[in-house]
Amino acid sequence: MQQNRRKQLENYFYHLRLKNPLIIFAISFFTFLIMIGSQFNGIRQLSLIVSLGSLAVICYQLYRYFSVPDDESVDAWLADDIDRLVRQSYDKVGIAPSEKMPDPLVIISPVYWSTRGVDFKDLGMRKGKDKMLRFSVYHITIFHLDEYILASYRCDYNFLRGTSLNEATNEYHYKDVVSVATVEASSNFHLPDGQKFVHFQEFRLSVSSGESIRVTLNPQLLTDAHRAKLPPSGADRAVSVIRNMLRAKKV
Repeated sequence: MQQNRRKQLENYFYHLRLKNPLIIFAISFFTFLIMIGSQFNGIRQLSLIVSLGSLAVICYQLYRYFSVPDDESVDAWLADDIDRLVRQSYDKVGIAPSEKMPDPLVIISPVYWSTRGVDFKDLGMRKGKDKMLRFSVYHITIFHLDEYILASYRCDYNFLRGTSLNEATNEYHYKDVVSVATVEASSNFHLPDGQKFVHFQEFRLSVSSGESIRVTLNPQLLTDAHRAKLPPSGADRAVSVIRNMLRAKKV
């Protein structure tokens, strides 16, 4: 089941354009004409093999084209994977689930630039019918608000492969958290097509030791270029909930 899902995700993010099988069809058609017009058996047999091979490729490519999952299915699969990551994150940070604890806060941000451990060819993006951009790699940040500490689990999640990379965990006492906010930031990110994007929004949680957790939220170059939008990242809710928790703990 999982293997089939991953294959469908590849078809979704690397959506086939019909011009490719049409080109193959044209080659196959002209090869067939050569075959029927040839007086030499060797050339005729070779042409037949090329034609049959091209036809097989066309059928496979058309199967891929028409078996692409819809946006809703992709969203549901991502939600399932994130639920699994949330469950696993309890063990990662060493916290047992409790009914007294608030629900974990999840921030989902796209990754569409060079990232350690992620194969460049796995960086996929697609604009859905709802004008939402969907990505094959995400940075997932999960916060657990324990009674005494704020614990976090972060990873780069390869949605295509179902694998978590660059995992990191942190825990801070609430009194050590200095600020939590979304801010405007800038840096140089290299996209697969060679472009760079500089300006973006960033979630930032800072502590008194100088450490911080930073998450790139809104690569505006991508949304502007594709006249698209991004689904809610969860960052605004995380900022609001953590701020309220800090106020309660520091009274």
